[in-house]
Amino acid sequence: MNSYVSLERPCPALTKSIIDTNESKYKILEVDKLANIKSAKKRILVNETKAARNKAIKSKVKTYVKKVETAVANKDAEAAAAALKAATVEINKAGTKGVYHKNTCSRKISRLAKAVNGIA
Repeated sequence: MNSYVSLERPCPALTKSIIDTNESKYKILEVDKLANIKSAKKRILVNETKAARNKAIKSKVKTYVKKVETAVANKDAEAAAAALKAATVEINKAGTKGVYHKNTCSRKISRLAKAVNGIA
């Protein structure tokens, strides 16, 4: 069973974990606190995994948005247009994966496009 837990920063919900020599990944044996029911323990782990995934996707989107904003601030129309295209793709991917609502995606793209068109 693969987990997102790393050696440096173990998940706070974990109390016991071992290293499997065959896969060299953490195996989760027990979840501490809150839950007594097996399905509830699983939900805790799944929710933490999904939260980590969502956080990574949001961070990626913010990076692309920042690239567009930097290009707009420098008044570089070509770089801004290229960055806008890349940012649009990443924002739409985040919307498809359920990280952002579709209206949020549209709003973000619209604001970026307006800024890029303002310098052209």
